[in-house]
Amino acid sequence: KLSEISAGFHSGLMLCTILELQRNNIKRVSSGIFELPFIKEIDISHNRLIQISDDCRWSDSLESVNLAHNMLTHLSVSIVAPYLRSLDISYNRFDYVPSCLKGFKLLTSLNISYNLSITKLPTTLAFLKYLTNLKLEGLSDVSDP
Repeated sequence: KLSEISAGFHSGLMLCTILELQRNNIKRVSSGIFELPFIKEIDISHNRLIQISDDCRWSDSLESVNLAHNMLTHLSVSIVAPYLRSLDISYNRFDYVPSCLKGFKLLTSLNISYNLSITKLPTTLAFLKYLTNLKLEGLSDVSDP
């Protein structure tokens, strides 16, 4: 099982459109996999991720990212993903809904279920005008902003 995705890993994947890395022991990934020029889907669910690189612009071709079932506590506000349509960050350790989501203008599906420390939904969700699928299962005592 993989435990780390090193900085040079992505250099041989320039034509990759779907990257499935689920069910490994990955703790960290380089920002390069999110920047692949033709990448459409990335699935890094069911790992031990504690961090996603803080400084990266995700590829304009990237439409779906699954980060569910990891140990993430935040996504950096500096992440830019203007064409992302689906994001799954369920079953992690977030204390709040990541503020970088406000820049994900085309997001249609967001799953933040079972991040047990999230107690408040931010007003920024109201600006996601294409959001049609919002999953909030397992969040206790969630209040509107």
